[in-house]
Amino acid sequence: MTTPNSATDDFEARLRAVFDAAIDAIITIDHRGTMQSLNHTAERMFGYTAAELLGQNVSILMPAPFAVEHDGYLERYRRTGEKRIIGIGREAIAKRKDGTTFPIELAIGEGEPGSRHRFTGFIRDISKKEELEARFLRAQRLESVGTLVSGIAHDLNNILTPILMAVKLLKKDKPGLDRADLLDTAQTSAERGVELIRQLLTFAGGLNGERKRVSVQDVMREVVVLLDHSFPKSITIQHELTDRLLTVHGDPTQISQVLMNLCVNARDAMPEGGTLTLTLSQNRLLPHAVERYPGAKPGEYVVISVTDTGTGIPPDVQEKMFDPFFTTKPFGQGTGLGLSTVLGIVKSHGGFVNVYSELDRGTKMNIFLPAEPSLVAQDPAANTPNQEMGHGEWILVADDEKPILATVKAALESHGYRVLAANSGSEAIEHFRRHHETICLALIDMMMPGIDGPVVMATIHQESPNLPIVASSGLRPTGRFAAAIAAAKASFLLKPFSDDELLSTIATRMTRVVAIPSTA
Repeated sequence: MTTPNSATDDFEARLRAVFDAAIDAIITIDHRGTMQSLNHTAERMFGYTAAELLGQNVSILMPAPFAVEHDGYLERYRRTGEKRIIGIGREAIAKRKDGTTFPIELAIGEGEPGSRHRFTGFIRDISKKEELEARFLRAQRLESVGTLVSGIAHDLNNILTPILMAVKLLKKDKPGLDRADLLDTAQTSAERGVELIRQLLTFAGGLNGERKRVSVQDVMREVVVLLDHSFPKSITIQHELTDRLLTVHGDPTQISQVLMNLCVNARDAMPEGGTLTLTLSQNRLLPHAVERYPGAKPGEYVVISVTDTGTGIPPDVQEKMFDPFFTTKPFGQGTGLGLSTVLGIVKSHGGFVNVYSELDRGTKMNIFLPAEPSLVAQDPAANTPNQEMGHGEWILVADDEKPILATVKAALESHGYRVLAANSGSEAIEHFRRHHETICLALIDMMMPGIDGPVVMATIHQESPNLPIVASSGLRPTGRFAAAIAAAKASFLLKPFSDDELLSTIATRMTRVVAIPSTA
């Protein structure tokens, strides 16, 4: 038979088990910020034992800005008695014992007033949530690319056809051929293909989370390149860009994704063809105008507008169009995530979406993003590195593709450099160790069989930390490759590159070191 005391103990034990098994870290503090109790999740999350935390101020679990803010709230509470300290559902940054930081969601529960006030914090690690959101956005981008594939394949075939024909005609070397004209045609077509592939890789493989000053004009031009190559010819694409340089603080890949999603929706709304218009403008919202736009704040905005002449959106659909998984398309033709992704990205950038649509007359989607002060337009020539001829400096070039190795070698030697050519990673390391005192720069292909670029760069950087390195690849670096480039303090050159891009990159890096007289 259970005695009253044992029943109480059993209840408290079960309550403690629930407390400790919670997915949230739970920490109780007093009115001075001193930690009074915590669960096992808090120990695991922050890397401390309970003994190390109890009696300590909770601010040791926060990086400086949040610790100072928290101390300020507590001081205000002690001075005024105001009970609301931080609130519910707020995102913040926490700090582990090893000094690393991570994003959290924080909710504060307030204790009853009395001689010893207590507050309970519920802390949830949302780093995995952010990782999943990033994966979702990339998957949604790839879905958008899938809808463009047939149009892109068609244009790539059109690009490759004149190149193949020109090469075959030049090999026949028949009298009367205009060799210069054929070469110009092949070069122009190849450059079109390069630009298309670059835009496609940027959109499909871009990394989320990198927030910086973004020229919206540049993003819009990149999207238009993809649309021109992928949309049916029955759709006329127009774009109107302001002469002013309009910038926002954001993620260029995500802004590109917003544009692409809206344009794909517009295309689907014009099955018989029509006109798609992309415009860019700046708009100042005054306080009295904000009421018309839910979620808006007064200030300067960059406005991206996507307008189609399609079927329009019924009023009842407009109410649900941004809901996840809502779609009016037949089964298998849409996931219903395009517009919900748009809204999520725009909100994360501090902006909002405005829609105007009339049945059978078309739709206009306006994306408002908070503007940053415009940059003063600069003369592009002022930013072009000095591309003087080389003066006999030795450059190590490693690439397993012999045609690339040969053309890079020819380009560099024709501009006064000397080249040590390596057709593999092992050969590159051998050349480097034999001639490391005379090599002034290393150009390393990232993806080689056997000993690949990251291993070669790590070897070079470890043995000659000051030697400039340029990494090159046909894909934008991610994961291990991106980490290797950062560790070696290398520049990156995306293939295919022109001789001007090659020389410009080398000239920029060469200025950072004193050239060692060649003795090789």
